[in-house]
Amino acid sequence: MAAKPSTPTDEAPPDALLAERMALGERLARGDIEPMRGLLLEGLLSRLDRLIVLAVKEREGLMTLPELAERLGVREPALRKRIERGTLLTLKVKGRAYSHPALALSGRPKRGGEA
Repeated sequence: MAAKPSTPTDEAPPDALLAERMALGERLARGDIEPMRGLLLEGLLSRLDRLIVLAVKEREGLMTLPELAERLGVREPALRKRIERGTLLTLKVKGRAYSHPALALSGRPKRGGEA
């Protein structure tokens, strides 16, 4: 498995960000797309997650997190941890999260961003 490409952060000094962006530009100019691979896969994964959630919503319906917690026999904070880890897919509507038991994932690599 390839190492995740480093990405600039807001905490890095402006000179460091510029140097990292220039180095990335040079690699891309040489045809080395590996630094972009992780970003592309992350973007694709979030789109696939959304399609999966919408398909489950259409077929079986979604439930609120308190309803899901009761159905699974766990506490709501445990579900929120799963969401943070990317192991529970959700749909947010007006700030409220909805999910389904079928959207609980196992063995999934840790995610860098929100689903």
